[in-house]
Amino acid sequence: MIGLAIGAGIASAFPSTKVEMDVMGETGAAVKEKIQQLATDATEFATERAKQVFDAVKDEATTQELTPAAAKETLKDVAEKVKNVASSSRDSIKDRLS
Repeated sequence: MIGLAIGAGIASAFPSTKVEMDVMGETGAAVKEKIQQLATDATEFATERAKQVFDAVKDEATTQELTPAAAKETLKDVAEKVKNVASSSRDSIKDRLS
């Protein structure tokens, strides 16, 4: 439905032809105006829903502590663990070669 309204809104943005005006007259103009309004309403609706979804995802990410600060701390912890593993491996190899 939203896609249809947006498509109709785009189509209604083009100028009317003489044939359209002769055949449709005032009714055509009213329909064109209604379609433009539907396209505007659909765009506003889609924009608002997208904002609501974004806000919900952002809130859930915060609830799950998926923040830049938490990511930085996690990466710091992982780096420390990798450093410890590398150090232990080096020491183990040294001991075996001695």
